[in-house]
Amino acid sequence: MWQPSILLLCFILQGAVAADRSEVWGYVEIRHKAHLFWWYYKSPHRASSPIKAWPTILWLEGGPGGSGVGGGNFQGIGPLDVNLKPRNSTWLQKADLIFVDLPVGVGYSYVEDPSVLATTDVQVAADATELLKALTKEIPTLHSSPLFLVGESYGGKLAAKIGISVARAIHAGALKLTLGGVVLGDSWISPDDFALSYAQLLRDVSRLSDEAVAPLNRMAAIVKEQIAARQFTTAKMTWTNLVDLIDQQSDGVDMLNFLLDKGEGSSTSQVFPSTPNTIDGLMNGVIKEKLKVIPKNIIWQGVAIQVFEAMNATYMKPAIDEVDQLLAYGVNVSVYNGQFDVICSTIGVEAWVKKLNIHTMGFKAELQGHDKLRREIVEPRHSGHLVERVLKSYSPKFKIFTNIRNSSRGSVILMENHNSIPGVPNLTKDGQENPRPHIAVRSHRGSHGPKILEAWRGKCRECSEPGWPSGSGGTNGLWLQIHRSTNHFQLETQGRGVGEAKHCKTNFISKSPPRSRRKHVGLRRAPQNFFGELEN
Repeated sequence: MWQPSILLLCFILQGAVAADRSEVWGYVEIRHKAHLFWWYYKSPHRASSPIKAWPTILWLEGGPGGSGVGGGNFQGIGPLDVNLKPRNSTWLQKADLIFVDLPVGVGYSYVEDPSVLATTDVQVAADATELLKALTKEIPTLHSSPLFLVGESYGGKLAAKIGISVARAIHAGALKLTLGGVVLGDSWISPDDFALSYAQLLRDVSRLSDEAVAPLNRMAAIVKEQIAARQFTTAKMTWTNLVDLIDQQSDGVDMLNFLLDKGEGSSTSQVFPSTPNTIDGLMNGVIKEKLKVIPKNIIWQGVAIQVFEAMNATYMKPAIDEVDQLLAYGVNVSVYNGQFDVICSTIGVEAWVKKLNIHTMGFKAELQGHDKLRREIVEPRHSGHLVERVLKSYSPKFKIFTNIRNSSRGSVILMENHNSIPGVPNLTKDGQENPRPHIAVRSHRGSHGPKILEAWRGKCRECSEPGWPSGSGGTNGLWLQIHRSTNHFQLETQGRGVGEAKHCKTNFISKSPPRSRRKHVGLRRAPQNFFGELEN
C-alpha cells in the first residue's frame, strides 16, 4: 500500500526518492531547455521469478497535452485517487508504474523556451527514449523488468511511435531493457478511418437522422483525400468542421460517449474553480508540496493547450505503419476500444486493423447484441495476451475483477473466452475455475476523464440469491447481474430509465425514457436477446 505519510526524502539529481524507495520522481533534461517530469511507483506486491519477471508499465496520456502524472495517476490507475484515498483497483497490484508528463510542456514538464516544444510524434518518441535511458540509471529494476507501453487516445498513437524508437535503441545497444509490449487503448491510429465511421455509427444509434448521413460522409471523404495527399493541417481543419457539423446535427452528442450529450461527461476540474478537491487543486497544492522539486512558477494544468497547438501539423498523421513495424519487430501489441466511443470508434479500429500487413487474430463476437457490437484484441502470431498477463486485476471472491481504465468513452472488452459466463471472471459455465478469465467492463456515466469500474456483489431482486454483476458505474451506470444457481440475470441502465431485464434468461424488456432522451438510446432497435441465453 502506498504510504502518503512518508515525508522523509533523500534528494537525487533533479528529483527525489521516498525513504523506502517505493517512489522515485524527478526531472530529466531530454533536450536543451526541455525538462520532462516522471514519477515511479514500486509495487508492494512485487515478486519476480526466473520464469515470470515482474512487469513495469509506462502510462502515456492522451491529448496530445494530457498529464499522465495527474490524470493517468490520480484519476486513473495509480495507488491513490483525487481524494488521496487508496484505490483498491490500482494497477500497482500487478506491475510497477511509471507516469510521465509527455510531451514536454505538459503538467509538471516544462520548457525554458517555447521553440523547443515538440512538433512531431517522432520528436516525442525520441524524447521518451532519452527519458528511459536516464531512468535505467535511476531505477535499477528496469534492467530485469519487462517494460509495457500503455497509451490511451493520442497516447496510444505515441505508444506505437515510442515503441519503435525504444525497439531500435535496444537493438543498437543504446538502451538496456526489455520491451514487453505495447497496449493501444481507444487510440488515434487512423484518423480517416475514424472520420468515415462517424455518420453511420451515430445514425445506427439514433443520434443522427437519415438526411444527415450523406453530407457528413462527403466531408469525411474529403478528410481521407487530404490525409492521402499528406495535407495534414488542412485535414485537421476539415475534421474539426466535421465534428462541429455532427454537434449541430445531433443536438450535441458527446463524441466520447454517444449515450451522453456534450457537457454531461465534462471534468469538474474544467467546469469549476480549482479547489483542493479537484485535480487542479490537488496537483498545485499538496502534491506539488510533497514533490519538492517542482519550480514555483510551474502551474499544473490538466491539458496543455500550447502543446496541442505545437503538434497541430502531426495530429492527423496515421500510425498504421508503425503498428505494423512493431509487429514485424516481434513486439506484442494489444488493442482495446470503447463501444460507445465516437472519436476513436470501434468501427474505425476494425477498419485500420484490417489494413495491417502482419497476420492478426483474436477477432471475436461472443456477445451478439445491438448492431452486433464486436469486441477485439489484436495479437501477434504465437504470442500471449499482454492484457491478460498484466492488466487484469480481480480477487477470487469477486470483490474486484477488472481494473481496466475506463473513461466516458464507454465499455471495454479486452479479451474473450467462450467458456466463461459473461461478466463472471473466473468461473466457467460448468462452475469450474477458469484459467483464462473473461474480462469485461460495461458502460458508465460519469465525469470526463479516467474512471475505474469495480465489481460489487448484489442479490437478485426476484429470488434474493447472491449474484455477480459485470461492472458498476455508480448511480448512472449499466450493470448486468448473474448468478449461477438459477441463471437469472438482470440488466439495468441506471439514471436514464432506458431499459431493464428481470428474472429472465432471454428477454430484454424496454421501458420508454423521457421524450427528450428517446433518440439517444435507439430503443426501436433494442433486441429481444440482448446478451444471449445463458446455458444451464
